[in-house]
Amino acid sequence: MAEDSFGALMSTVTAPMGEEAEESLWLHLGVMAKVAENPDRILVIAMQNLRRLEQAEGGANPWHARWRIVLNGGVDAIIGVLSSRDIEATRLRLNSPFDGVLTRSETDRIKESFQRHRKQAHGR
Repeated sequence: MAEDSFGALMSTVTAPMGEEAEESLWLHLGVMAKVAENPDRILVIAMQNLRRLEQAEGGANPWHARWRIVLNGGVDAIIGVLSSRDIEATRLRLNSPFDGVLTRSETDRIKESFQRHRKQAHGR
């Protein structure tokens, strides 16, 4: 029984992702570290960004309402979405309110690291 659940876990964490989705996951793992370091500050940034996005798009983006639920769910909910390979979490990350949390330098380093990983692990 434990072997079956471990096999299910491994198939989940190693499931293939598209390049854009996987790169977004890597970037959001960097954001997750910032959340762990200073959750209150990052939550303020995300909520401000979310309000700006909602105003700019007139509330037409359904992902914004979902992000509001996640952000109101607290640190555990945020970390869960930022690190999950689930399709819903992947789509949420592609509509992220965390712009500006990572510095340009941090973003560039994560992207470079991701590209090295992608070449080694996926041959691309």
